[in-house]
Amino acid sequence: MLAFHNAPHNRYPFVNRFPVSGNNPLTEAGQSYMQPGVYYHLDVGREHERIWLAIDGEKIIEAIDPEPLGEGHFSFRIRGTGNEIASCLIRNVKIYSK
Repeated sequence: MLAFHNAPHNRYPFVNRFPVSGNNPLTEAGQSYMQPGVYYHLDVGREHERIWLAIDGEKIIEAIDPEPLGEGHFSFRIRGTGNEIASCLIRNVKIYSK
């Protein structure tokens, strides 16, 4: 699981092993990079054991997962806060494999 805008929960972008839950991410950025109402180009990738997130062409975080999940599953999880409903705009999604 990769979270890239988690400010409402006082967390920075992170990569966490899923489906194992917990607060011990494989890696976490040292700051927040995204603000509500701003459009960003996101690149999320996995090549073998390497997982990364880039925002507007800048690699923000990278992790090694020694047991990555297999192919065939992809999802978007959009959550609001206690006072706001969740919303986002997703466009030009490209999913490919090498």
